[in-house]
Amino acid sequence: MAVAGGVALASLLAPVAYGHDLFGEPGYGEGIFIRGDSNLDRQVDLSDAVHTLTYLFLGQDDLAPNYCLDAHDYNDSGDVDISDPIASLSHLFLGAGPPAAPYPAPGRDPTYDLLYCEPFGQVQKIFRESCLGSACHSASSGAGELVLEGNRPYADLVGKPAVYSTSSLLRVKPGDPDGSFLIRKLEGNLATGEGEPMPHGRGVLPSAKVRFIRHWIEDGAIPSGPDDINLPVPPPPGHTDASGRLDGGVQVRVPPFQVPTERIRSFYVRLPNASELWVNRYEFLYPPGSHHFNLFSANRPDVQVTCNPPPGPQSPPCSLDTFDFIDPMDWSLCGASQSERLTWRLPPGVAIRFRPQQLFLAQSHFVDAGPQAAPIQGVAVVNMFEAPQDGRSPLFGAFILDKNVFIPGRGQPAGFSTHFDFGLKLATLGYKGKVKLAAITGHFHWRGRSIEIRRWNGQRADAVGRPEVDADGRTALDWETSTETIYISDNWDEPPFQTWEGDGPELDADAGEGIIYRSTYELRSGDAGYDFPFGTHTPSQEHSNVFLYFYTDQPQTKEASENTVFAPPPRVCGGDGQNCCPPEAGSPTCETGLYCDLDGCCPAGERCARPLPQ
Repeated sequence: MAVAGGVALASLLAPVAYGHDLFGEPGYGEGIFIRGDSNLDRQVDLSDAVHTLTYLFLGQDDLAPNYCLDAHDYNDSGDVDISDPIASLSHLFLGAGPPAAPYPAPGRDPTYDLLYCEPFGQVQKIFRESCLGSACHSASSGAGELVLEGNRPYADLVGKPAVYSTSSLLRVKPGDPDGSFLIRKLEGNLATGEGEPMPHGRGVLPSAKVRFIRHWIEDGAIPSGPDDINLPVPPPPGHTDASGRLDGGVQVRVPPFQVPTERIRSFYVRLPNASELWVNRYEFLYPPGSHHFNLFSANRPDVQVTCNPPPGPQSPPCSLDTFDFIDPMDWSLCGASQSERLTWRLPPGVAIRFRPQQLFLAQSHFVDAGPQAAPIQGVAVVNMFEAPQDGRSPLFGAFILDKNVFIPGRGQPAGFSTHFDFGLKLATLGYKGKVKLAAITGHFHWRGRSIEIRRWNGQRADAVGRPEVDADGRTALDWETSTETIYISDNWDEPPFQTWEGDGPELDADAGEGIIYRSTYELRSGDAGYDFPFGTHTPSQEHSNVFLYFYTDQPQTKEASENTVFAPPPRVCGGDGQNCCPPEAGSPTCETGLYCDLDGCCPAGERCARPLPQ
């Protein structure tokens, strides 16, 4: 239901069960463990059989709490009984068979049962027992701006900068317990000015509990379920703090949805603002498995969406699952995140404008295949905070896609590498004058190895405003002479989001300047034999995209401010085959208007790439 103020925007969709072991939804729960490792010390030995016997006959062992009953279930019978320690001892001393999967590497239970393995839920239990004193981290006290009660712990811990860290550590850095301030507080490894060890006034936590929290962080700090993906709802737009400054905003939460291999959920909603809303700060949060979370605003009040009923002032939000690209004539980019946790403050005096009851699209892409996993299914939330009244120069965005990308896998070994250059002049989108960059990030899929973005003088451009390329169809003629790098990344999963607070690079649209970028790809093991054309499907297609945000003091045309998605069609064959790509095709002679791949030409708009096997 869409309402203003103290309530998040939500959907009337029925909730989806989550949690592999507790709710029987294979593939959507956390449940990461090693079968037989009942005391969670990362190895299966005599101590595990003893721990299971202790659990069966003596109850809870405080030195090794039973946070994962699935790990006790050595034979995967769906129950913990005397047969499990007997089987473990037989394996260790009599040569009997090893534990059932997952073993020896951590993994999920491949079979449904009613046992549980929910590490973050148990982490929260430790907090409830040790950290919620009257002056500590309860909702009422929130010492150090940290609340470890209710549905706040995950959002307040994971990816959140520590208030008292003198070395700018995150409270919890997934995968890196030693780089997490929480572990330093629990172990007392603190520098001057970083406060006292936790829990305050309650003694040191048992080593087994600290070790368990370490393991949870090391395994990626996975939440227990969608309810953990929750941010505090901002006050309604127009609200002011004690000093009289605006501190309200709007929250949009994409409700939980299942991710069978891959899904793009387009969530349409009318924002609840009754008057014009200017936003200068975003806060994004989503769980592992999201490929990106993009935000778009409708260019016109009458933009139509096909979900039924369409979102309106008095009707609920609606969702569509589609891999189609949005229509750039209807939608403008107004924000995006490729990080599970991102707070973005716009430069001083700059903000994004939303009309009253703006039609808004929150698009999240989750993948549970290959090197990417969505352990608790799809869900995402974003807070958008109102800008001060003296900070309302408009921010513009450009979403640039290179549809020429085509990675030829047939006949190539794993490790085969190729690149594609692309870019555009800012004048191509209708902008004029000098613009200053506020933020930039790149985007590709699993085969992407690096993306580098440089300032471009626009000297050798085609009629559309893209860099001219040489005979291979991939290398820009201006690449080597464009020497000023403004962004570089070698991370396909969470590429850096480069921001500038007033000191960003300046580009002169009137002088023909823009950006030029190179995306480099490498075939992974298992890719050989398959081609990977441009497209939205992560397992079988590739991307070469740039998200660019900028601002200017010079007034811009309405057409420029709404033309933010730049995705021209791939270059076409010119009859003589000179523009066919990739070059390995041998430059076949192609009929004008058709596209080329390794086998020759295909109907306009398609590639002759074989689909990946199911």
